[in-house]
Amino acid sequence: MNKANKSTIKKNKNAVVEVQFNWIFILIAGALILAFFIIIISKQKAVSDKKLSVDILNSIDQIMSGQKTSENRQDVIDMFKTSMSYSCGGCDCAISLGGMSKSKGNVVLFAPSEMRSDRLLTWTQSWDMPFRVTNFIYMTVPEIKYYFIVPSTSSALPESIKTEFISNLPVNLSYEIVDSADSIQYKGEQRIRLVFFSVLDFNGVVPANLQKVSDPAITALVIDPVDSSKWPDGKAELNFYKKSKTDFVLDNDEEGISNSYPALGIQSAYGAVYSDSFQNFKCNMDDAVKRLNLVSGVYEERSNILSEKAVSGEIFQGCSIYYSTGYFNGFDINEDDVSDTGKVFGLYSSISMLSTWNDGAIINSCPRIY
Repeated sequence: MNKANKSTIKKNKNAVVEVQFNWIFILIAGALILAFFIIIISKQKAVSDKKLSVDILNSIDQIMSGQKTSENRQDVIDMFKTSMSYSCGGCDCAISLGGMSKSKGNVVLFAPSEMRSDRLLTWTQSWDMPFRVTNFIYMTVPEIKYYFIVPSTSSALPESIKTEFISNLPVNLSYEIVDSADSIQYKGEQRIRLVFFSVLDFNGVVPANLQKVSDPAITALVIDPVDSSKWPDGKAELNFYKKSKTDFVLDNDEEGISNSYPALGIQSAYGAVYSDSFQNFKCNMDDAVKRLNLVSGVYEERSNILSEKAVSGEIFQGCSIYYSTGYFNGFDINEDDVSDTGKVFGLYSSISMLSTWNDGAIINSCPRIY
């Protein structure tokens, strides 16, 4: 082979190596540029998602602020499909969405611990004891199903109470009344809440058709009446349970002490239906009891002032019989007292007396107590 041919072959080899190097350089440079834009887009999306999460949380906060002054209000809030959580730790409750959280503030809010939807269903009820204390706000999503187990043979609860309790639920709630929990078929619901009206109807075993569903998706509430005719008035226990494989176990508070709370009005029983976590429910009811103690103190002071005015003749002296502060003795209750049956019954005894004497004041043209 002559020198010219050798030189040509060498030049061809060098050209091939140069072309390969150029392509490798182009591929590396292209990959770096592509990675750069992917990182920028990802960061921009993360920032956008956080901003959107903040906007939604602020919107929910504004809605809750408006609803705490609106009685018996039902709303459907449209939003983009997202996952939200609601939890209370140390009774500091917050709604979390997209890594962002918003405290519930001073509202009393009952909601499931996890919700995934593009719609929120909200409802409000006034908590009157007997005067208005605050509004209870209830929140859920259409994908969560509530089953009320009402056996046709059950006598634990009067039919009128069952009818009143269930028929007053908002029309946008996804619920069904069944004769037996064993008849429930799982249809892919996000979560299922079972509500029993007697401990006699609850055997602690997860219905066979629901045993293969993930544990967090199935919870139960047992409303156990002490007095079947007055179960919403402190004479029933609201007992919380959660699924553990094929059985229901106690859903205790974060201290592991209790899973039970007295039914302080029918509105609190609705709160127990909406809440699938006893800790979340307890924190909100404890806040409500604190508010009750505060508001009752205001009306007790009003009763004192009216009594003094009646004695001094500023108002008709005969009105003085309606303003005894003894009617408020049972309102001296705090969140630690609700486990004391005597305290709870004493509260409702005071509520009954206060209602009677307030009605008497109104009938006899005396200033009302509340």
